[in-house]
Amino acid sequence: MRLAVRVIVTFLVAVTMCLTGLPTASAATYAPEPISSWSPNDTVYAMAVSQGVVYVGGSFTSVRSPSGKNVAREHLAAFDAASGDLIRTWAPTTNDVVHSLAVDGAGVFAGATSRRPTGRARSISPPSTASPGGWYGRRA
Repeated sequence: MRLAVRVIVTFLVAVTMCLTGLPTASAATYAPEPISSWSPNDTVYAMAVSQGVVYVGGSFTSVRSPSGKNVAREHLAAFDAASGDLIRTWAPTTNDVVHSLAVDGAGVFAGATSRRPTGRARSISPPSTASPGGWYGRRA
């Protein structure tokens, strides 16, 4: 008996919703103008924040400015956390997709997928210091 009541109530609720209509979601609008922030041309897989700088890594090869201008960045980029501006003086490059990032006082550490069987240690300095930081280890 309880099962029959549940089925009938569920059916009545479903019919009522269909007849009265559900609220519709608002449609997304396409804006052909440039967006008001920087955007990469491909996927961002990693982000790290340190001392007012947002570091991003991924499979992108450039970032587009709010005005629509593309700036080359090989899998790594840094942005001012307060203004959102690209830090143009920090432009390390890697041929490999970056999947992880970590930042400490010594530098920016990037974990990347290598297309080569061995990798070399590299230094990547954060923009807030003039001394080279370290990325010590092999890329897997």
